[in-house]
Amino acid sequence: MVQQAGVPVEPAAGLGELIRKNWDAWLRGRGFERVRTRAAGGPSSRERWARPRREPAAARPEPLPADPGRYFTVDVQARPGINHLRFALELLVREAAALGRTPVVFEPRFDPAHNGGFEVRADWRKYLDLDAIELVHETSGRRTATPALQRSEVAGLDALSAAWFERAHRVTEAENRQHALIVRLNKTGLAVDAVHEGPAGLPGYRVCLPASAAVRAAAAQVQAWLGTYGAMHVRRGDMLAMKAQYPNLARDTQPGHIAAVLRAHLPAGSRVYVMTNERDPEFFAPLRSEYEIVQFFDFPALKALLEGPAPDNFFLFEVEKLLFEQAATRIHTFTHPEGGTRIALSTDLGWA
Repeated sequence: MVQQAGVPVEPAAGLGELIRKNWDAWLRGRGFERVRTRAAGGPSSRERWARPRREPAAARPEPLPADPGRYFTVDVQARPGINHLRFALELLVREAAALGRTPVVFEPRFDPAHNGGFEVRADWRKYLDLDAIELVHETSGRRTATPALQRSEVAGLDALSAAWFERAHRVTEAENRQHALIVRLNKTGLAVDAVHEGPAGLPGYRVCLPASAAVRAAAAQVQAWLGTYGAMHVRRGDMLAMKAQYPNLARDTQPGHIAAVLRAHLPAGSRVYVMTNERDPEFFAPLRSEYEIVQFFDFPALKALLEGPAPDNFFLFEVEKLLFEQAATRIHTFTHPEGGTRIALSTDLGWA
């Protein structure tokens, strides 16, 4: 819970943005947060500066049953790629389950730079099955169903009692009881140590975000043709310029090195599906003397995802992600950053 602290009102906006920023910094330096609340059925919300009370956090280390009348969501304004937004969605699901609330997903706002400059306006149901989301305990394998909703699927959401808390605010027991809707203002969508490393992050669990029926159908069509296949992820593109973080990537993703890795794990003549952000369609041609290399443009339905009137590289990514996960042999770009065992092209550490 937060308490009103007798803080004077902010200076008028006309005194300048610099004064406002200095005022904000002065208050934050003394432990205050911005809090916006709305009473049930109220016509508008009320914003104030308040100092958080030292009360127990509401989150539990185990998923709680979702209250169908109480909701949690996150205001994400970043416009990155789909992996970044999937991570933000995972955090949302974790915190909702730790609070015993129904997760309400944010609208995915993709960066057009990842889609050839074209805007994509779609909801999460195009890419994911929101009704089948689960939390899986890493040790026991116990699965907890955590279905999510979109804002348009919650009747009367804008009339509920609500609170908007800042990025690093830790929701208390009292706040969790008081407000039907809680919104975390996390513009980047990234993890907050003070929040997500504790019970609100549900350590020991992973979030399973299953593909939508449309994604599964598209992948199944490709798999029916592929039969038994291996899959390889080759991340190049933007990451080649990140030499401080990935000093060996350019060398390790050259066809000669890739061929050496393939020989160590797949017999000659194997069929290999390659997912990559390398734009040169002939980049992997040298590998075809030993392996049957297949990419998205070899399948008209997948090729149309980028060359049609409404390109959607994010949908293609979800299809390819499923193809990769279900391959008999999987070759990653990077060595696992936490020491996990997997086949990798590069000695550099990374998740891809």
